[in-house]
Amino acid sequence: MRRKIIIVAALIAMLVTSVSVVSAKDSSRIRTTVAFTYSLSSDKSEVIPTVTVTSQDYSTGSAQQQSYSFPNQKISIPANASYNEMDTSKPESLRTSCGSYTGTYHFQMSSGLKAYQVDCYSVYNNKTGNRTQPKHSRILEFDLKTKKLRVLRSVDSDSEYTGYVGLEMYRNFKGYAVKTDEKAVAHEDYSSKKVQVYSLETNKPIAVLNDYPREESINPLTGNYDKILDIQAVVIQEYELLKGNAANYGYSISYAGKSYLVKNYQLYADGRKTELFGNKNIATKRWEKKIGSLRYAYYYDSKKKAWFVGYSKGGSYFPLSESSAMAIASFSPNDKYLLISNYFTDPKTRKRTGKYTTTVVDTSTAKVLHVLPAFEEYNRDHGFQWISDDLVYVRFNNPNYSGYLHVPTGILTKHEGERYYDNASLYSGSYSNLLTPESPYEILIDGRNVSYSTQGPFHLYKGEEQWMIPLDDFARGIGAAVKTTKSGWQVSQNNQVLDISREKAVIFRNQAFVPFASLTENLGIVAAIEVNYKLLLFTNQITEEQLKVAFPKATLVDYDFKALIDGKLTSLDESTREVYHMYRVEGETLVLFQNGHLVSVIGASYPSKTARGVELHEGKGKNAMLKKYGTVKPKKDGEMQLYTYKMNDYDMTFATGNDLVKAVYFTFHNQE
Repeated sequence: MRRKIIIVAALIAMLVTSVSVVSAKDSSRIRTTVAFTYSLSSDKSEVIPTVTVTSQDYSTGSAQQQSYSFPNQKISIPANASYNEMDTSKPESLRTSCGSYTGTYHFQMSSGLKAYQVDCYSVYNNKTGNRTQPKHSRILEFDLKTKKLRVLRSVDSDSEYTGYVGLEMYRNFKGYAVKTDEKAVAHEDYSSKKVQVYSLETNKPIAVLNDYPREESINPLTGNYDKILDIQAVVIQEYELLKGNAANYGYSISYAGKSYLVKNYQLYADGRKTELFGNKNIATKRWEKKIGSLRYAYYYDSKKKAWFVGYSKGGSYFPLSESSAMAIASFSPNDKYLLISNYFTDPKTRKRTGKYTTTVVDTSTAKVLHVLPAFEEYNRDHGFQWISDDLVYVRFNNPNYSGYLHVPTGILTKHEGERYYDNASLYSGSYSNLLTPESPYEILIDGRNVSYSTQGPFHLYKGEEQWMIPLDDFARGIGAAVKTTKSGWQVSQNNQVLDISREKAVIFRNQAFVPFASLTENLGIVAAIEVNYKLLLFTNQITEEQLKVAFPKATLVDYDFKALIDGKLTSLDESTREVYHMYRVEGETLVLFQNGHLVSVIGASYPSKTARGVELHEGKGKNAMLKKYGTVKPKKDGEMQLYTYKMNDYDMTFATGNDLVKAVYFTFHNQE
């Protein structure tokens, strides 16, 4: 979903201000995402695979999209079926879904970037939900260079298990697995070879196995093996039929009176495999990793009777984790940093107390850079998924609490809903230069982009003023001057001066990021945030004609509506349209003009937010509004209660009903 911040400037001087625009073609900070979907043919007889390529420019936040259709890979819809039950008069439906197995994978191959999708489809009875045809599973490959799509592999299945796919892909391993017939043999028959593993590079088989490979390298510090697992490999098991007493061999498994020796390997996409052996020292050392002249390990201290993550320069180990905590470690991709989660335990019961800290270590020196407090107290279990050496995704079981940690600075930002790991390999810049890998909001001044010198706007993980804006970039966009002071910065625009404390700012790569609400509310700029990540800003000098030029897709509202006029909710109908013109801009925001001059901006009841993050939709009470903006005496207007807050150059009025926020009206003081 594309995000956008739109600023409509007020003064003529600001309208002609030269703004640096970075083209998506020329920028070195482009993230390319690929989405696989289907489009229904005009006669509704088939569905056609469609690939949409989105290029997002991190220098501006702008995005470009291009869609490609592939009729050669079409799927025919039976005459008695419709697509996804769209026609309820037909008894059957064609459904295209792999359920939870659906995912898009991106890899840099020798011939260029390629995107892959595990794709499934079948026909189902609409009443019973039972499948009436075999389930078809296939891997689609899209070449971003040639813009061509091909079916890499397809499998048909009559399995009664609805979740069965028959194809499996992996996040880091450039290969895939095919299980051709799940009914052929019992799972425990270890002599069977029913899974083939293929290389994505050559599309040729590299292994034949009893079961699917496992991507255990997602958590390489398992301690189960004699080495740390390679993230680009998968773990496979091979079974050798034993003759004689199984007790004379290593780890074995028995089935139907036969014993099999189990061997573990790491399998690489080129077909190489290296044998894995069990960790003989697992009772005293779960894992060990050498980095430069230092050795890091998870070891047992017999004197302290506790496990530690620590380091050694050749002799004894020095602890880096806490003695009263259960430690879980994670190294960055190139071993630049080590993160240690210290889950504190009760000394008597050895159970977790619910408290934890995170220790950040520079692995070249074993120096502790930060000891960070708990990210989220009530969602303690989390894991680390590395994006680069400097940036890591802190993933909780509940994704609403997940965020991104910039390791060198310790700055934590909020996860906004995008799945970075599907697209990480398709970003042309360096994620280490960002606080979040997610595409930044787009700021437009009269339809033109503002360039971000470093990081675009972002959401701090915690704090009352969560939204942070790059100060210099924002000031340049609205024609304001910024001066450094002893306590922070002074922003000057026309006759307005705003002092911003350094204590409220975040400094990143020599750029100051300051609370967004403090800029808009104190400089007379209205901000109406919408649920689709678009943010509209208006000043009190924008005219109706300027709005139509800046937003050519804005539509004139031709139905009756209510607006706040002179402090009262007033119905505006056809008889008032000579004087009042209401425009719908970028979705849900309404802009009202009187005789061509701006009167107010209305954030629609659903969906929208304010600059301080107060949500305006069903189920959100007025308490959040009162907490963020303070308590004021409401004014009754029919069934509504109006809460008005005085801002610089405008009033912000919340209309509430049944203790829920229904709408917000921004009314300017100098109406004409």
